[in-house]
Amino acid sequence: MRRWRGGDWRNGVTGGLPVPRILVALLALSAVSLCAMAEEKKDDKKKEAPRIACVAPLAFVPGQTQTVRIRGLSLADASAVKLANADVSITIKSKGKSEPPKPFDAAKVGDTEVVAEVKVPSDLKPADTFLVITTPAGDTPEFAIRIADAS
Repeated sequence: MRRWRGGDWRNGVTGGLPVPRILVALLALSAVSLCAMAEEKKDDKKKEAPRIACVAPLAFVPGQTQTVRIRGLSLADASAVKLANADVSITIKSKGKSEPPKPFDAAKVGDTEVVAEVKVPSDLKPADTFLVITTPAGDTPEFAIRIADAS
């Protein structure tokens, strides 16, 4: 009985790697490609950057304490709310996930909400300013808001 030792070109059998080595090579290649696909999916599920979608009310009145509702994306872990260019005391009262109003999409009006109390000093002059929320994922882009005239 003869043992096969590689290929024989006369019989149409070509040599090369024995079958087990080819199988191992194919398995290794498929494992590497699966890892690469899993890495891509992980990047897709990466948290979105925090963003303010809408604020109510749209203006603050000097000399008043107001409750403001801020809706947006990835705001559930907010640690601070601040106004640029204004010395205003802002305290976060509540924060967390919030379903969007029925006819609206969460991508447009946000899936989280922050409720804060804003104490505006009476000597603050009317001006346009920007609202920013700080989260562990970073600061939100500036959201334009108005300091209204007290009268």
